Amino acid sequence: MSLAPGTPVGRYVIRRKLAEGGMAEIFLAQSHGPEGFEKQVVIKRIRSALADDPSFVQMFIAEARVASKLNHANVVHIFDFDRHEDSYYLAMEYVRGKSLAELHRRARLLQRPFPPVLAAQICLEVARGLAYAHRLTEHGQPLGLVHRDVTPHNVLVSYEGAVKLTDFGIAKASNRASTAGMLKGKFAYMAPEQARGEPVDSRTDLFALGITLWELLTGARLFDGDSDLAVLRAVQEREIRSPSAVSRAVDPALAEVVMTVLQRDPARRFQSATELERRLLTYVIGAPRAPEDTDVGLFIRSLFPDEAAAEEDTEPMGPLQLVPGVGPTSSRPQPTAGSGGLQQTRADTYGRLLQRTLPSGSVSPVLEDEALAPTRPPPSRRSSAATAPGGRQSVVTEAPVEETRVLAAQSGARRRRTILATLGLAVLLGVAGIAFLAGRTDSRPESFPPERPGPAGPLALAPPAPPRAPEAPAPTPPAPPRTDAPATPPASPGLLAVKAQPWGRLFVDGKAAGDVEGSRRYPLAPGTHTLRLMNGKKTRTWTVDIESGKTVTREHSFLEE
Repeated sequence: MSLAPGTPVGRYVIRRKLAEGGMAEIFLAQSHGPEGFEKQVVIKRIRSALADDPSFVQMFIAEARVASKLNHANVVHIFDFDRHEDSYYLAMEYVRGKSLAELHRRARLLQRPFPPVLAAQICLEVARGLAYAHRLTEHGQPLGLVHRDVTPHNVLVSYEGAVKLTDFGIAKASNRASTAGMLKGKFAYMAPEQARGEPVDSRTDLFALGITLWELLTGARLFDGDSDLAVLRAVQEREIRSPSAVSRAVDPALAEVVMTVLQRDPARRFQSATELERRLLTYVIGAPRAPEDTDVGLFIRSLFPDEAAAEEDTEPMGPLQLVPGVGPTSSRPQPTAGSGGLQQTRADTYGRLLQRTLPSGSVSPVLEDEALAPTRPPPSRRSSAATAPGGRQSVVTEAPVEETRVLAAQSGARRRRTILATLGLAVLLGVAGIAFLAGRTDSRPESFPPERPGPAGPLALAPPAPPRAPEAPAPTPPAPPRTDAPATPPASPGLLAVKAQPWGRLFVDGKAAGDVEGSRRYPLAPGTHTLRLMNGKKTRTWTVDIESGKTVTREHSFLEE
């Protein structure tokens, strides 16, 4: 069962789902604390279907143990590890950006070549993170840590240009045993010794990073095939062409670095990630012609302008508030008197505030003019709600915590009422004074000056005009009876679930519907639709009948063709 927005998970509250894979779900969440402290995190949670698999649970716990030891600018930080209900979860750093795989795919869709200098810059950052992980020690002894899954999907690039390696889920320390001959990792990014099930070391990660760099420079896949077995055979046997022979934009000096790291014999590769990092850094220092040439953030923002702008325009979420009595609450202790923290509010059925509890512990009634403002935030404010068992609702809203703001609002309302009362009293006194003076004038007619004689002769008065008869309103013709039949409400849409491995671009009735990587769902109108899923030159087509309120699933693996 997935986690709905507003669900408390330990000391975090779920905001929304970010991604979903075959083994885990990824959520954006927020932690909060006293004095307005807040921090966005990512929650990685084992899928419920795998929570009962001891081997997978142990692998997830091993990831937590390994990742908790890592603290480097080029590695995603792990903040917490705990259990929620029947599943384990990791709380990790939230990187506002895209994966390197998404970055590369968008560049291909826009037909923009990936600048070689930027490709080298990104990969030297990854090499720097790997160098740190490879030399990690415990109690003075080297762990011999190997990532074993260095792929574009596991390299995150922020909109500000930060590069971070993530997902140490299958990382292996040399002092821990593993099953002989077991293959772990993505086949297209495996080193030959890893594909053969032989022992791996730090040089295995360098080969995988070399594949990633080769593909960024050329825009093509280095190892592919019609099946997993064909991909593994290509890793072992296919000729590796120099990237400068595939693309003229690649400098021969950079191509030499790539070809060294892609040697099938580990002894002929660079012997450490630090050595690779230094070779790439030497190239990056000498190649750029302007500072913008190595600005990774500028490049990713140019590829995803709308997404980057949306992240920049997002206002702070503010402290989370679980409205009491209407849904599940967190197990965190309530704020005590004198401490900052969450406010409790009580509202009527129209969402108007009736009372609130201040951080000092006192209950403050809401003035009438304040109560007119609903507690539900406008669309521009962040809020979410989740339905709990039993039909109750847990509302997550943003609430200020400064008591002074409440007191200021009360003081302002009192000041407004005082001003209005003073103005009303002044008006009443003015009216009474005028009436008093008028009474004195009527009782003393001699005070008026004598009338001056008017002109001789009678004064002719115009006869009064006869009153105008009110105009009768024009009769309104009766509306003709409606003969059209009542409109039939449109049928509710159905759902199309598409699963593609490794990825594909979906067309529905000839119109592009976006890329599918893993699985995606699309609401479609009831009826017959034609689907086309493409991966390069490979194509898979279907004809599906969508029914209202029902889900139709289609899946295809291009790896098996």
